[in-house]
Formats: sequence, structure tokens, C-alpha cells
Amino acid sequence: TSAPCHLLVVTAEHIVMCHERKLQMYSFAGTKEREWVLADVIRYIKVDGGPAGHEGLLIGLASGHVLKVHVDNPFPIELIAQATGVKCLDVSLDRKRLAVVDSEGELQVYDLSTKDVVFRASGAQSVAFNETFDDMLCFSADGKLNIRTGDQPVHQHKVDGLVVGFTGAKVFALRNGVVEVVDVPQSTPLYRFIEAGDFNNAYRVACLGVTKSDWCRLAQAAAQAMALDVARRAFVRVQDLRHIELLNSIE
Repeated sequence: TSAPCHLLVVTAEHIVMCHERKLQMYSFAGTKEREWVLADVIRYIKVDGGPAGHEGLLIGLASGHVLKVHVDNPFPIELIAQATGVKCLDVSLDRKRLAVVDSEGELQVYDLSTKDVVFRASGAQSVAFNETFDDMLCFSADGKLNIRTGDQPVHQHKVDGLVVGFTGAKVFALRNGVVEVVDVPQSTPLYRFIEAGDFNNAYRVACLGVTKSDWCRLAQAAAQAMALDVARRAFVRVQDLRHIELLNSIE
């Protein structure tokens, strides 16, 4: 098929193209199967997963509205509405939070159940939630990658580029037309969770990718706090049989 297009995404069974306010869905054979005409110009589109043929699409408009469109449903659902146009957006793994970068570089993270803003930052260019840890996001700002985990303070890495994806301990950054994979250490959020006594989240962060010494520190801190289940799993990671036997005797 031939059609004007300024944004395009691919789902399991369709190609979805955007042109100004129109969202058009075609089969791989080139047949137009559905069309949506939205209230303003489409600035951003992202596939939000779902079963084949029933995927959801996140749509950011120049008006500041964020919509969710299911490819098998003619009616868009409004998620949030803000005063400035959408530049980039992403949704958390558990679908509870929505991060939006607007046309003025303001990043706002919304709680989708209450529509309240739970975090904001200025100078942002792009944003992505971690695809394996629901409460961790990365945003590009001032030539740095900024990572926020839970309610912890943001920690930074001096890596230039626009974040386009975040999985585990790997950030995918677009720079000079090339997507680069950047390994980001998870020691900082790990130690902050340990200091807060939150050993379950500390273990989840450690599973994203930390050093052997980090695993040992987590195991010892959890054992001292009598969080024996986390301590055992951490000692198993470093194959410390002596401490595993000690935990068994303590229990």
C-alpha cells in the first residue's frame, strides 16, 4: 500500500501508520482494516503489548492528551490530559504508572489509578521504564542517563544519547543514528534498599545484574537482619555453602 505517514509501528498482525490526526491500520497484505481520527496531531505512538490481534497502542497528542487504543476497538480511551504537547511517553511494567515527556522537556510520572503526578524532572528528552523491574525508569537529560528506582533519589551516568529502551541492567540509547547498548551498574539502588531494610526489593534489583561482592553484601546484611529467605537465596547465588548451612542451623 502507499499512504502518507510520519510515524509507524508494527504489531503481530498489522502495520499501524500515523498521518497528522489519522491512525490507520493495515494488514500485512496491504488491506486497510481500521481507521481512527483523533482530536489533534499524533506526536508519539508506542505498542503496549497484548495478545496477537488485540494489542494496545499508547498515543501522545500535540494537545497533551495521552490515549490508549486497542487495535480491535474503534473507541480510544483517555489516560491523562496535560496542558503541553507530548514528546515521548512510556508505561511501567505493571501498567500502574505513565511517564510523559512534554514539548518543553518536562518529565511527569503519573499514577494511573489517581491521575496524580508522583515524580517530575526538567530538561528531559526521552524516557523508558525498565521492562523487568516495574518501579525503575531511565530518562535522558543534560547529556546524562538518569535512573530512578522506587522513591529513591535519581542517580546519573555520563552517557550521551536518547534512551529508547531499558531492560534489566541494559539501557538502549540512540546516538548519532545508532542504538548503543549501555550496561548500567545496579549497585546504587541495591545499597539504598539494603540501608532501608527492604531486602525483597534489594534482591529484585540484584537479579538485574550486580557483582559477586554486591551479592555477598546483600546476603550478609539480610542474614544479620534475620531476613533468612533472602539471605539464603543470595548465598546460593555466590555458592557459599558454609553460610547456607549456618542459616539452616539458625532456623
